[in-house]
Amino acid sequence: MIGPHNYASSSMSQDHRKLDYNVICESIKSLVHKDASIKPSMIIAYIRERFNYTVTYRKAWMAKNKAVESIYGNWEKSFEELPQWLMVMKNSNPRTIVDLKTLPNPNGTTKFHRLFWAFHPASKVLNFANQLSTSMRHGCTESTKGHCCWQLHRMETTR
Repeated sequence: MIGPHNYASSSMSQDHRKLDYNVICESIKSLVHKDASIKPSMIIAYIRERFNYTVTYRKAWMAKNKAVESIYGNWEKSFEELPQWLMVMKNSNPRTIVDLKTLPNPNGTTKFHRLFWAFHPASKVLNFANQLSTSMRHGCTESTKGHCCWQLHRMETTR
């Protein structure tokens, strides 16, 4: 005769439906706030330790994304606010150089491509380096061309 069986486990290996990514999000906000690059595997380990359940990678990933968005906002809203922030930066730091590049999307929206900015002291250095490289390009003679071109290449690759 076989005795009674106890199927209870100290750790469940499957996901718990009530432990959804919204609950996980709330429990990991402090972790995400400390390190927004936290890996879903670390979240899985944290939830396993805290709730004694192993959640799926997908659920941990979704919870992390929701936590990042609740702390820092979403990408679309940040992109919409970017031109205003750049204008404030330029107004509060006169002669700041700002260059925002966007690309058109096929659906008619605008996509962020790249952003460059330099505050006035840095822009003076950039302007000087540009003038120097132009004068070096024009001032190279046959006898100094090798050294001159090496210096020019070195300057252009460090910009």
